[in-house]
Amino acid sequence: YVYDKFMYESNGERVKLSMIKNLVPEFPVFATETVVGSRYDTAVFNPSITVHDEQISGQELKTFTKDLVARDYIENSAAVKSDWVIEHKDDVQKDLEKLVFVVFGAGAALGPFQHLLRLGKISVVAVDVPVEPVWEGLMNSINNSSAKVHIPRLGNSRGCDLIKQAPEIIRWLSDLEPGKRMVIGNYAYADSANFIKVTLAMDAICAAVAEFRGRDRIAFSYLCSPTDIFTAPDEVVKCSREKYNALSFSSLFRPWLNPLSGGRFFTPNFAPDSNIVDCVIMQQGPNYALAKRIQHWRAMIMREKGYIVSSNIAPASRTESVMKQKLLKAAYDGSAYFDINIFDPKTANSLMTLLLLHDVCNPRAGEHIKHPFDLFSDGCCHGGMWRNPHRARSITEIAAVLNLMNQYKGPALFVCGLLYGAARTSRSARLTSKI
Repeated sequence: YVYDKFMYESNGERVKLSMIKNLVPEFPVFATETVVGSRYDTAVFNPSITVHDEQISGQELKTFTKDLVARDYIENSAAVKSDWVIEHKDDVQKDLEKLVFVVFGAGAALGPFQHLLRLGKISVVAVDVPVEPVWEGLMNSINNSSAKVHIPRLGNSRGCDLIKQAPEIIRWLSDLEPGKRMVIGNYAYADSANFIKVTLAMDAICAAVAEFRGRDRIAFSYLCSPTDIFTAPDEVVKCSREKYNALSFSSLFRPWLNPLSGGRFFTPNFAPDSNIVDCVIMQQGPNYALAKRIQHWRAMIMREKGYIVSSNIAPASRTESVMKQKLLKAAYDGSAYFDINIFDPKTANSLMTLLLLHDVCNPRAGEHIKHPFDLFSDGCCHGGMWRNPHRARSITEIAAVLNLMNQYKGPALFVCGLLYGAARTSRSARLTSKI
């Protein structure tokens, strides 16, 4: 439906999105700039993640992910994936020599680009907008990396526009590193309706490049948002319901606050006889929801066709754009009151990179998946949202209020005093009128 309804325009020619391959130029338009990082020659692959700006690996990393599982922040399947990479690091290193990772949105706050640069002798393709400040930051990382990075160039300009130059990108990627399997990562983001446009552009590029390169020379990767709708395993549903029925801080307020709010606050995470976990945050809007649906559909379709697909759910993270918004920051900071963990972006990105490596390097990855939706729940890192007793959006506002009250204790106590005084005055007035 989407490919039939959306149109693509290039150089004055307008076609249905499904016909974008007809616009692919016969010869490459982009030149390739290849930069070898200063640490490439001495690089050794060592699976690690970033925690408090330090790299942890080996048994320490295993202990860390085990603790996240115990705290209900990630599913055990995620820890199993991470452990596999650690235990098979020699095999993974050999596989990395046969792979090239394309990162759409290399400068995105959430994505594997920065961590890929530290993995060792690895080939990466950096794709981002042709904006000089963006590339200044990317080049600093690339020059100090242990990777070999390919960059699209048009004249003196680095970068490309995924929306406006999709046919040219298709041609460029189809011919790049022909002897390796290309792992195309869809991580680019844009605001509002532009997110749908860039998502469709990435999707069209993936579909076309897959046809040009063939199944054996391509794979796909995505990062799913935890604030979305998925199906959860029975074990997760059971855990959430047990927490809901247990005595807790929220259970003291739920009996009166839930009905008083018309069911808006402290809603059960799972409806009766349902495994659907609905963590959608309405403020993200319909454009965001549709863009994510497109990515989910493509991931399921390509996996059904026999392609390697990595599509793990990443935890909510304290990205700079989110933390600049006062109310969102308050909600994130207050989420700890409800046992939801908001990850540091470096920790989230490095952990999700390990899961990506598992998905593309483990020949038995996904063998146990029985339903298309299991592609997303396998290796899920939800930050506690799935196993929480309450639906995420039914506690975010309360989390923000609790955080602000804790942050501004004096004003909060003053307001509570005013409300208490007003309630007492109102009650006294009603009693006087009755007398």
